[in-house]
Amino acid sequence: MRALVLQCRMQGPGGSSFVGPLHCLRMGLRGEGPWFIARGFGATCAREVPGNAVFFSVYETLRWARYSGSGTQPQHDAHERLARHARI
Repeated sequence: MRALVLQCRMQGPGGSSFVGPLHCLRMGLRGEGPWFIARGFGATCAREVPGNAVFFSVYETLRWARYSGSGTQPQHDAHERLARHARI
């Protein structure tokens, strides 16, 4: 459940008509069905995915550039840890 949807509904116009979060959830499910919980998920993904892609691309590039000339490898290499867990 996305608690942010409930929080926004309770703080928005008409939010004072809800007794609490469970009442807000019950009224939303009754009035709009189960998809009201996912409202805004597409917009959130459209905002977060590009930003995270840029952040982690720059981070990984700078991390590998730092270690490329020294001949040592980063101590906590996430790729190797994932590969080890995948072999189990």
